[in-house]
Amino acid sequence: MNNKDIRKYDLMVQIGNQGGAAAIKELAGLDFNLAVDLWEYKMLKNIDTFAGEDVFQILESVSESKLRAAVLGNPALQKLIYGTSEASCSGANLQFLATLIVTSKINEAEDILKMVKNNPTGDFAARMHAVVDAVFALSMGKTGTKKASLNHKQTILLFDFVSKMKAGTTKNLLTQRLKEL
Repeated sequence: MNNKDIRKYDLMVQIGNQGGAAAIKELAGLDFNLAVDLWEYKMLKNIDTFAGEDVFQILESVSESKLRAAVLGNPALQKLIYGTSEASCSGANLQFLATLIVTSKINEAEDILKMVKNNPTGDFAARMHAVVDAVFALSMGKTGTKKASLNHKQTILLFDFVSKMKAGTTKNLLTQRLKEL
């Protein structure tokens, strides 16, 4: 056993004893996949604390591409983040979903939006409003214009999920915004 292994086990004990997003960040620097596995385990035990955006942001700061691969490659992790957490459409979790839509990863985004729709911990309309706002903001930043520009598949995806909302002012507002594209 070398020093790196000893440090990993020390961090695992620290995470087990007191939680600690900082310890997960340090562990991610040593072994990213192990850090993601421990994050998933901690979410299973305490969904409210560990499914929030803090750990997501920490892991994203270590390696955005590895986090994307870990989340997209693990349906159980997606369900914990987007299907059962109150923080499913806020902060870094929301930006991740918006990035999937803007970069035309439609199938992956659709799977996650289905989980968001079936998430029992909040208001789907408010979450879709946040998603559409984030997609528009990201699209405008990407193109450098004051008008969002989405392709047909992106617009259809958003329309599909907006149409699943209950009738109300939020649904009407989002429908109008999408029609203006």
